[in-house]
Amino acid sequence: MPHTLSIVGLGPGDPSLRSIAAQKALNDASRIILRTGIHPGIEDQIGDRRVVTCDDLYEALPTFKALYPAIVDRVLGYLNQGDCVYAVPGNPVAGELTVIQLRSAAVAAGHAVVVIPGAGGLDVIAAATGLDLMADGVQTLDALDLREWTERAPFNGGLLDINPLRPLIVTQVYKRSVASAVKLALGNAYPDEHQISVIGWDGAANITAAQLIPLHELDRIRVDHLTSIVVPPVEWQRNTRSPFELFRITSRLRDEGGCPWDREQTHASIRAKVVEEAYEVVDAIDTGSAADLAEELGDLLLQAALHAQIADEAGEFTIADVFEAVSGKLIRRHPHVFGDAVAENAHAVIKTWEAVKSTEPGKQDRPKRDPYRKLPRAMPVQQKIALVEGSDGSTLTETEAGQLARDVSAGLLRFARAGIDPNDLLDAAYRIIRG
Repeated sequence: MPHTLSIVGLGPGDPSLRSIAAQKALNDASRIILRTGIHPGIEDQIGDRRVVTCDDLYEALPTFKALYPAIVDRVLGYLNQGDCVYAVPGNPVAGELTVIQLRSAAVAAGHAVVVIPGAGGLDVIAAATGLDLMADGVQTLDALDLREWTERAPFNGGLLDINPLRPLIVTQVYKRSVASAVKLALGNAYPDEHQISVIGWDGAANITAAQLIPLHELDRIRVDHLTSIVVPPVEWQRNTRSPFELFRITSRLRDEGGCPWDREQTHASIRAKVVEEAYEVVDAIDTGSAADLAEELGDLLLQAALHAQIADEAGEFTIADVFEAVSGKLIRRHPHVFGDAVAENAHAVIKTWEAVKSTEPGKQDRPKRDPYRKLPRAMPVQQKIALVEGSDGSTLTETEAGQLARDVSAGLLRFARAGIDPNDLLDAAYRIIRG
């Protein structure tokens, strides 16, 4: 026989914030199931003979993954006997995974479900901090999601999908290990000394209270199941860990009132810088200095940002087109990672890459090209020859190598004095040799 399940919110801790509709549902209920009895402001429910809690399930089950289905089963067991109320702290439609699962299961079993929304933790946080949840562009994250993000490191690329220029609320910072994971995750986007607000329930004063601390101290303070944090936005000049800030800075340099030198540049004028910065990256790799490599990769990325900005101004393409081109290519050409294909070794990966590449628009029915001609024309000839021909294993004596170096240097000097690019001559000569 179908029955009605009423899902209500008990409010964020102050009983006076409980809605009239929620209170009426509680008053009229013959059976009330509390997700937990460990919450301020629900003393009127504890001890009521109509009330049962799920706290024993929290103690018995090791993970939330196992806990939530057990809670759903318990509520459905009571629901099969008659109408009942499932009551949760805060707002039942804000971050309540049991509500999502329970609604689906109850409807599938033929029962009716009524959800009565109410005030939740976000409302109290907004009131305590003065945030406007809509106008201020507030972002919200579950602390458990941030912990999962840190546990995937380093294979998540170190990128946190938040905007440090907008306020951030992190909920469910309920124990020290979670607080530590949140600190580590946010440290990828914010300075260690960035001031954050820790929001919690002050049992002595019976109010929601806020404590201001630097981010790096988050795992050194007391937290519980009612703890959330508010991270205010950073000034844009301190948002230097964000990948998008580079493109905003580049745009500003090119804008009216920006840098006169940057404003004069074209694709052609900074063409040589791309090669130069690439070689400096290679030098950093060869020296083995991680700090130098990080800096030189930044300089190379700046070249990409400048070219994208110049193209955007000319209506050619935007940085979004650049991201789309490379990300789309990587996803398409790695079906063994992002699809159902199988590639058990590097050789198989190359075959898959080339097979997918040959089917892409603009590359079908293209005549096969000489491997040498497929390489970028701007690449130094000696590098192209090495890539195509490889090494034949021959070696030179020290004397022979020295003589050859002197002869080549003399020849290059004569070419330079005559205004001839040696690369062009070498390229032409190699093409003739290859026929």
